[in-house]
Amino acid sequence: MESTSTTTPTVEEFRRELGELVAAHRPRLFAVCEEIGVREDGFVRCWGLDFGDAAEVFSAEDGRGRARFRSADAARAHLARHDQVHLIWADELGSTRCAGNDGDESAHHPRTRGRE
Repeated sequence: MESTSTTTPTVEEFRRELGELVAAHRPRLFAVCEEIGVREDGFVRCWGLDFGDAAEVFSAEDGRGRARFRSADAARAHLARHDQVHLIWADELGSTRCAGNDGDESAHHPRTRGRE
């Protein structure tokens, strides 16, 4: 962050500059959700942060289990080896777009039930 001013910015100006910096570099939040049955139910298996060049995932159950992947889709593909999973982008929840095991993004009806 470079300032073009020779004077020290006010607290408000500096916070606005920091906010712009955060907005420009923030990671994208996603979840990998596991499907139970054939679209009978589902739950969030892990939460992730996509940094563009890598993705970090954290266990949704306790947050202690974590892994690093080259991308959010690589995390989905790894978790899809044994289970039907879907990649859900938090910033696209209004459109309910997700990617299933085949990597195809399509509209899905959101489930309201959680893992019991």
